[in-house]
Amino acid sequence: MALRYAKCMTVLGFAGAMALAASGPVAAQDEEEVTEFEVFEVTGSRISRADVEGALPVTVIDRAEIDGVGEISVGDLLRDSTFNSFGSYRSASGSSFQGQSLIGLRGLGSQRTLILLNGRRLPPSPVTQGTGVDLNTIPLAAVERIELLQDGASAVYGSDAIGGVVNIILRKDYSGTQLRVGAARPTREGADEESAYLTSGFATDKGSLMIGISHFSRDIIFDRDRPYTSADFGDGTNFSTTEGLSPSGNSVLRFDTLEFEPGPNCPNDGLNLAVYNDDVFGLGGQLCTFTFANVSANITSLQLDSIFLNGDRILGDGEHSIFYNAIFSRNESFGRFAPVPDTADLDLTSPNNPTVGTSAPTEVRLFHRYQALGNRDNTNYNYLFTGTFGVQGSLPFGNFSTYEIGARYSRFNFDEFGSNYLLRSVARQFQQDGTYDPYNPFNNSEDVLNQMRITITREAEFKTTELFGGVGFEVAQLPAGALSIAVGGEYRDEDFFDQYDSQSEAGAVGGSAGNSAAGSRSSYAGYLEALVPIVESLELSAAVRYDSYSIGGSATSPKISLRYQPIDNLVARASFGQGFRVPTFSDLFAQPSFSAETARDFTTCDANMVSRSNCPNAQYDTTILSNSDLDPEESDQFTFGVVYQPTDWVDFSFDYYNIQLDDALTGFSVQELINREAAGRPLPEGSSIDRMTSDGLPDFTTQVGNVTEINTDGVDLSIGLNVPFSGFGNLKSTFRYSYVLGYEDSSIQSGVDQVGAAGVPEFRAEINNRLEIGGNKRFVWRVQHIDSTIAQTEIFATQNPPPGHVASATYHDFQFGFEAPFGGDVAVGVRNAFDRDPSINTNVAGQFDDTLYDPYGRVPYITFTQDFD
Repeated sequence: MALRYAKCMTVLGFAGAMALAASGPVAAQDEEEVTEFEVFEVTGSRISRADVEGALPVTVIDRAEIDGVGEISVGDLLRDSTFNSFGSYRSASGSSFQGQSLIGLRGLGSQRTLILLNGRRLPPSPVTQGTGVDLNTIPLAAVERIELLQDGASAVYGSDAIGGVVNIILRKDYSGTQLRVGAARPTREGADEESAYLTSGFATDKGSLMIGISHFSRDIIFDRDRPYTSADFGDGTNFSTTEGLSPSGNSVLRFDTLEFEPGPNCPNDGLNLAVYNDDVFGLGGQLCTFTFANVSANITSLQLDSIFLNGDRILGDGEHSIFYNAIFSRNESFGRFAPVPDTADLDLTSPNNPTVGTSAPTEVRLFHRYQALGNRDNTNYNYLFTGTFGVQGSLPFGNFSTYEIGARYSRFNFDEFGSNYLLRSVARQFQQDGTYDPYNPFNNSEDVLNQMRITITREAEFKTTELFGGVGFEVAQLPAGALSIAVGGEYRDEDFFDQYDSQSEAGAVGGSAGNSAAGSRSSYAGYLEALVPIVESLELSAAVRYDSYSIGGSATSPKISLRYQPIDNLVARASFGQGFRVPTFSDLFAQPSFSAETARDFTTCDANMVSRSNCPNAQYDTTILSNSDLDPEESDQFTFGVVYQPTDWVDFSFDYYNIQLDDALTGFSVQELINREAAGRPLPEGSSIDRMTSDGLPDFTTQVGNVTEINTDGVDLSIGLNVPFSGFGNLKSTFRYSYVLGYEDSSIQSGVDQVGAAGVPEFRAEINNRLEIGGNKRFVWRVQHIDSTIAQTEIFATQNPPPGHVASATYHDFQFGFEAPFGGDVAVGVRNAFDRDPSINTNVAGQFDDTLYDPYGRVPYITFTQDFD
C-alpha cells in the first residue's frame, strides 16, 4: 500500500474541503473505482490534507495503545513517552506542586511544551504559576488519541511550543454506551488504584455527541514503605552516611565556637537519634537528629473526577456546522510532611539555653523539630472548567473556501489547606522565655501548642478567554496542484492570581515556602500559512505568526518546511523555524518568597577536606525574586527526516532535531549557585551567596533572568510492524527510540555537554507489541528502557572515573484481554512485572529521580468493560 494512504483519520479543521486538491493530482480511474480520501488537520498545521505523513514529525498514540498499556491517567501515560527525554514532575509529597502532573519534551521543561485540547491551548496551572499544564485535569476516558509533534510550532500556535506540542484529541463519532471499571493492587504497600468511567454517545449523518463521567483514585505512598526512601541510620557515627534524617532533632549550635552539640534529652528512640558527628555544615561537633522518613510521604494520594462532552451538529443544507466541547474536572490530593523543623536563637537569659550555668555560657541557635504540633498534612483541590464553541463551514465564493470562528473559556482554580504549621514569631518567643519546653515537647500544654500552631491556606486561579477565527482557501491551481492558504487570528485575555495567607506572605510560617503573585494581560495574534506544490513530488509549507502581549513583549515566528515524495512509499522532510516563550506571571510579578532548599555545599566541603561524594545534603535559607524587566525567550529549530514503508507490513521513520534557545528564563537553584561558586564562575545577575552570617550557615538569593543558553540535538527512530498470521491473528509492534546527541545548558556550565549527567539520560526506548488472537483475544507486551547516567551533575564529571553511577532501568508491562459475553471485555495485566526498583542515586533527595522513575513497583490490575447498544 502506498505510504500516503496508509491511514485515514478525521479531526476538526476549517480547511478540510480544499486539502485533496492541494495534495496533487491522482491517476485517472474508471468512474466505479474513484476513491474518496478523508482529509484531516495534522498537529502543527492549520491546513488540512489527505497525506498521512506531512512535512513535520508527528507521533500518534491511539486508543488501542492507550488501553493496552494499562495506565489510567493522561499524566502517567505521557510521562512514559520517549520524547519526555529527562522526565517530568509527578504528584510528589513535600512540593508546592503537589497534585500536579507535567510533561517536558526534549528535556526543555513543561514551560516549553505546549499542551492542546482538540487543537486549542489549555490553560496553565496556577499551582505552577503558569509554567505547565496539569495533565491530571484531563480524563483519560475522554481521549480518542494523543498526537505528539516533535518539532517547534510557534509559527502556528504561538508561545511555549519550543520543545514540541502535545495535542489531546477527544473521543467523538461513537454510538452506544460503555461502562468500564478497574482496580490495581501493587505488591508493595500503598498506591492502590480504583477507576471507573461511563460514556455514552451517538453519531448520525447530522452530527455526533459524546458525554461521560470518570473517576480515578490512587492511595498515598509513605517513605517508610520503600527501602530506598526509608530511614538509613548509616554507620551510627557520621551524619553523612545517613538518609531520611535531619539535624533538627535538638541540635545546638554554639556561637562562641561555631560547633554543634546535642541538646538535652536526645534519646536513641528511632525518632531522635543521638549522636552523630557533624560534617553536614562543616562546623564540627555533634548532632541530635530527627528521623523524618518515618512519617513523611513520598507520593501523594490522588482522586480525579471529571465530566466531559464533545460534539458537533450540521446546520441546514450541510454547508455549516457547529462544534463544541467541555471538560469539568475536580482533583484532590493529600500529602504528609514530617513535623515542622525550625531554628530559634536563644540568648543567655533564656531558660532553654543549655549552656547557661555551665563553665562556658554562650548564645546558641537551636535546631528543633516541633513534634508535638503533629505532622504537616496538606490537602489540595484543583478545579478546571474548559469549554469551546464554534462554527465552521464553506464560504460561498472561490474553490474549497472554508472558515472557522469560535470562542473558548477556561478557568483553573486551586485551593490548599495545610495543618500543623508553625507561627514562627510566637514559637521563637516561647522558646526564648521558656513558655515552650523544646526538650520535652509532648509535655507542653495544649494551650501553648495551639498558640504556636497555624493552618496555612493558598488560593489561586488562572482564567483565559479566547476568540479565534480563520479562513482557508485555494488561491490558484498550479501545474502540480492547488496553492492553498490558511489565514486567521486570535485574541486572548489572561487573569492570574496566587494568594498565600497573610502569615505565609510575611514569612512568619515555619515549614512552608512560597509567596503571592498576580497579574493580567491580553494578547493578539495573526497568522498566515501556505501549502505550495512545487512539482508533483515536492511541496513547500510556509507559515508566519505575529504575537503581541500587553505585558511580556512581542514576537514574530516564521517557519518553512519541505516535503519530498519521489515514490509512493518514501517521504523525505525538513523544516526550519523560530519560536518564543513569553515570561510567566510569576517570572514577572511574584513577591519575594522564602524557601529552605536542599543542596550540597561543595565550597564548605572542599574547605574542610570532605570529599564531594561524601558531601551531605542540607537545607539552606533561600530568597527567590521575580524580575519585571524580562524579555521573551527565542529559539531556532531545525529538523529533517525520512519515512519509508517498504512493504504493507513494515514502516519506519527517522528524524533529526536541533534546538538553540537564547535568553532562556532561568531561576537558579541553590545547588546551581553553589556549583558556580565552587567552579570559580560568576553568579548570575540578581543572585548572591551570603557566607558572613552569624551562625556560619550561608543564605542564598536567586532571581529569574534572561541569562541562559540551551542547545540540544538528537534523533528519533520509529519502526512499525503489522503482520497478519493467516487463521491465527495479527501482530502489531511499534519501536520508538529517542537519542540525545547533545545537551548544553549554560546555567550548569557553558560549552559542556551534559548528556549522561544525573537526570540527563542519553536515550529512552519503548517497544509496544500487540498480538490479536482469533479476533476476540489479545496479548500486549510493552518494554520501556531509560539509559544509565552518572550520579552528579556534569560540572563535576571531569573526574575519571565519573563520580558515581545510576543504573539503567528496564520495565516490562503485560496485558491479556478477551471478549466476554453480551458485549463485555476483560483485561488482566501487570505494570512493572518484574518489580524493578527506581535507579538509585544517593546524591538526590529521596534517593531517586522521581521525574524519571516511580516508586510503585509491580502493579497487577484488572479492568472490565461493558458495551451497551
